[in-house]
Amino acid sequence: MKKNSNTYDYATVLYPFGKDGLTIVNVNNGKNYLENFDYTNKYIQKVWVDESIDVPEILKKKATDYLNEISKPKASYQLLVSEIGWDVSVGDTIILVDKIKNIRQEQRVVKIVNYPKAPEKSKLEISNLTSNFFDMFIKGQKRTDNNIRYVRSLLSTME
Repeated sequence: MKKNSNTYDYATVLYPFGKDGLTIVNVNNGKNYLENFDYTNKYIQKVWVDESIDVPEILKKKATDYLNEISKPKASYQLLVSEIGWDVSVGDTIILVDKIKNIRQEQRVVKIVNYPKAPEKSKLEISNLTSNFFDMFIKGQKRTDNNIRYVRSLLSTME
């Protein structure tokens, strides 16, 4: 298993602002910030602005979702499919357990590379990043369309 991680854009305290300086003070018990110390007790601040939001409740919900994503270091792992099992699909959730540190991490399968002629080399990538599956679907569809065009062009040159 190979691990990639970084702490860029990592924060535990988030100050969200919406359209025209909108804050969450009125919907967050008088506080203009959100906190998430689930991963660490370090006080790391970040300001987040989304000018498209003009409702405090929506601002708080989106900011909470964003803070939940950035309050822990981003980590992804590459491993062989045979280490997990062949019945895994993109989007599936996997729980990694570190028995030494007694930590459980929820990871999502974000990429699978199959090698039909050498299945023992097939690998997958899992990550703790939340993925926008609509975007993933569109990217996958574009890749599929490009592959179809490529195969058609090869077939047309063979005729």
